[in-house]
Amino acid sequence: MYDHECQDQRGQQDSFGQIRVTYSKDEFKSFFNSLNAYGGGDCPELAMNGLKVALEYSPPRSFILVLTDASAKDYNDIPLLNSIRSLINTKQSQVVFLITGLCSSSNDPDFLIYRDIASMSSGHVFQVGLSDLGKVFNYLDFTLSRPANSREKLFYKYYNASHSDNFSVSANYTSLLVITDGPIISIRIVGPDFFNTSLTGNCSDCHPNATCEVYLGRLQCTCKDGFIGDGFSCSDVDECAYSWLNSCSYGYCVNTIGSYDCLCPVGYTKGAGRTCVDINECSSPDLNKCHPLAVCVNYVGTYTCQCPPGVTGNGFYCGIDQCARGVCGSSMECSMTSSSYSCSDPCVNHTVLNEPWRSTANAQYVNILCDYDKMGWYRFVGSGGIRMPESCVPELRCSTHAPMWLNGSHPAPTDGIVTRTACAHWTGDCCRWSSTIQIKACPGGYHVYKLNRTPGCYLTYCTVPLMKLARALMMRNADLCLDRMGVTAREIGLYPQCPNDCELQVGIDLSICKFGKSGASFGGIDVVGSNYISVELAGASGVPVGTTAKESL
Repeated sequence: MYDHECQDQRGQQDSFGQIRVTYSKDEFKSFFNSLNAYGGGDCPELAMNGLKVALEYSPPRSFILVLTDASAKDYNDIPLLNSIRSLINTKQSQVVFLITGLCSSSNDPDFLIYRDIASMSSGHVFQVGLSDLGKVFNYLDFTLSRPANSREKLFYKYYNASHSDNFSVSANYTSLLVITDGPIISIRIVGPDFFNTSLTGNCSDCHPNATCEVYLGRLQCTCKDGFIGDGFSCSDVDECAYSWLNSCSYGYCVNTIGSYDCLCPVGYTKGAGRTCVDINECSSPDLNKCHPLAVCVNYVGTYTCQCPPGVTGNGFYCGIDQCARGVCGSSMECSMTSSSYSCSDPCVNHTVLNEPWRSTANAQYVNILCDYDKMGWYRFVGSGGIRMPESCVPELRCSTHAPMWLNGSHPAPTDGIVTRTACAHWTGDCCRWSSTIQIKACPGGYHVYKLNRTPGCYLTYCTVPLMKLARALMMRNADLCLDRMGVTAREIGLYPQCPNDCELQVGIDLSICKFGKSGASFGGIDVVGSNYISVELAGASGVPVGTTAKESL
């Protein structure tokens, strides 16, 4: 067998698929049943090219079936046709055409070429509708069950009117196969003694699965429906071998002697004939297991249950969503179980992450990490930073490819639990990917974050390094206070002269950092428990000017 694939007429070149060779009947049946038609739209098609490939790759005395729904586009390719005729004469193969459609008339040369090829190969041309494919394959099943070397062509001719012909028989045969095409009013075949090959003088000669009826004054044996043969020998037709031989829509075909049965799967019931029809499980509460509050939605072969808005559950159980009613308030997290709810404070119930590599200052491209497993409430602590940055972070920072930052501002304690967007920076896009997170400002000046994994890998949630955050807070408050003194930060310089080059570490109190010519001093820089920074500004006389600013980290 071979695959033949042609592109439509849009400038694409016609092509042929690969040759498939098998000696397994089951493998052939599986391949044939899995064939699907798609695309197309071009008519006619390169049927002769496909036939030539089949003749070239098939062994001598093969049975070749050409299944098509179009006329032959290459009917006038003389070298191609000569090659096909030569192959048929050499290999003595039989070609049968099964045609379910035409591009023009059956009298046009692009169709008549089928009859020409079939005639010289002792084959046949079947013009049938899709609904009659099963009848044709019954014949093919009967023909292919005979040995390849046991057939002999006796007579082959096309007519458009009534006719009578003779043909000679030079040997003894066990059966005579007659194939007709087109509308037939009556047909009669007799032997030299006007003896019909299916006629008998005694009904006992007929096969048990055949009927015995009077035909032209003689008894005739005819195989019953579901069997195939000459009446003297009848074999069962396996209607389940191919889908077109049965009508088991949505069901499982089970072959029986002389017939078949359809077993319907779950969700279906027996319909008219041997069909399986969908059961509408939503038509009665007795047919489904949906909760009384749920809505039943029927599908072909199955159904689903959906809880209404404001109600939690999987449809088979539904409960009122108390959390949606705000029973826990805006500062507590509400969690639903199957029948109740609970309130919890994320400032108390969270996981601590002390991971210095999360710092935005970490540009080491060594151990690339990903936060695909971070689900729930977390608090950042340690020298790497205690809160997420509020601006885009350069790529390849925080031990990852695409660092994630907070696209928005941190909430105040009075805001409760808020929803924000975390963005990942990649390929120049500061928000190439994003995820929704929740944040709460806790007593003591820290924040907790409810993370929802990451959109992919490799992405991690970053933190602002502690020193950078402290300096930013100092400069912002210094600008505010100096402005009140009538001196701008630019005039006195932004870099304080502090011990140890202003290295700020947890638990160290740096004092009396002087700013340039104004004589103003910047004192009281204190990190308390890594939670917040307290900044106090004083004039040259030591008298405080402005207010103490306490900033949460």
